[in-house]
Amino acid sequence: MKTLTRRWKSIAWMAVVFVFFASNAAQAQVGAIKGASRSNSGGSSGRSSSGGGGRSDGGFSGGEAFFFFEAARGIAVWQNHRLHRRPDVPSIVSLEVMPQVALQPPANYWLLPRVRANWGLISTDFRYNFLIENDQLGGGLQSLGTYDWQAFQMNVVTTKPVTVRGGMGFMAENFGERAMFFEATLATDLRFQEGKIGGGAEYRVAKDGTATPRREFNARVEYRVLQWRRLNGYATLGGLFQRYYDVVDVWGVQTGLIFRLQ
Repeated sequence: MKTLTRRWKSIAWMAVVFVFFASNAAQAQVGAIKGASRSNSGGSSGRSSSGGGGRSDGGFSGGEAFFFFEAARGIAVWQNHRLHRRPDVPSIVSLEVMPQVALQPPANYWLLPRVRANWGLISTDFRYNFLIENDQLGGGLQSLGTYDWQAFQMNVVTTKPVTVRGGMGFMAENFGERAMFFEATLATDLRFQEGKIGGGAEYRVAKDGTATPRREFNARVEYRVLQWRRLNGYATLGGLFQRYYDVVDVWGVQTGLIFRLQ
């Protein structure tokens, strides 16, 4: 117990040092992000739209149909095998609600509510990324938001201590022209001591035909503070880094809760 307490004290001190140095970052980042989005609005080749080129033959060949049929059958077999492991790894079928916030005083603050549903091999994950900036140069409070939906994720590794998933979906800007971009993720979750402590890390990248609207890396540690029947609650502490349009960097300390029903 003393060892665990010392570890949390060390983590807390690292967080304080991180916030101190991060507080010296440049201001007016929200405005710069919105400006980069407007500059990129003319190049829509990578955005979601109904236009664009495509196959001219208008259908699948027999070989392609066979490939997709076999792939679907293989995924179904894999999914069935994964679900049979639920008694040993309860998180295989679970619902996670994650009220999270991040901060980089005195400039940047995030609200990051998130929900993820896991069903064997498959997950789907939705997050609202709301960034608030207190512009110290006279601009006052500014904000921007994105809807981040990882519509389809595959849990390629699911064991009691480790989960590794990759997925694809969309990032939709809730400002300007409300553009939508393809977004991919790669993430891992770790659990130790029968799920009492754990953590995770995630990399996200949203791509456009002419730019990269956002890259993100976040990592956390978590400690169980609630266990009631099938519900587990965790307190989290970690860091968040986001780079918008290969120009604007924002980062902060991330904290919050995770509720997992399994």
